[in-house]
Formats: sequence, C-alpha cells, structure tokens
Amino acid sequence: MTAAYDTPSLATAAGRGVPYALVRDAVLWIFIASSWFVFIEPAPYEILFVVTLLLFLPAGMAVSRILVPLVVFLLLYNIGG
Repeated sequence: MTAAYDTPSLATAAGRGVPYALVRDAVLWIFIASSWFVFIEPAPYEILFVVTLLLFLPAGMAVSRILVPLVVFLLLYNIGG
C-alpha cells in the first residue's frame, strides 16, 4: 500500500510535503461525496469535476479518443454554467 504514495510530494512552506496520490484521492472522495448536494447551478460537484480532471490527467489517466468530445463538451457545459 505504501508503493501507491511513492509519487512526488506537493511542497509546503515548512519543507514537508503531501503525497500527490493522497491529494488526488482526497479530491476524488470529495467529488463523489458532494454529488448529492445541489443548491445552486452549477452544483459544487460540477466545478469539482474540472479540478479532479486536472489532477488526474497529468498523473497518467488515459482518455480514449471516443470520449474526448464528451469530456470537452462536459467541460464547456460546466464552464458555461
């Protein structure tokens, strides 16, 4: 289980770091947990989708060519609000 957190750390001012995988897992958990909570449009989870996508793409998340238009349109829909 420790091998999953052997990725580079996000540096902090104190010189200690938070493992990148831990940050990704936390954002993914918050994204899923907040999906039920809609009081305004765009909902918080729609904004967190962009944050989650930006965290997972550089980490090696593979996106099929077939899904690229769907992801782009979802991003445009979320940004357009």
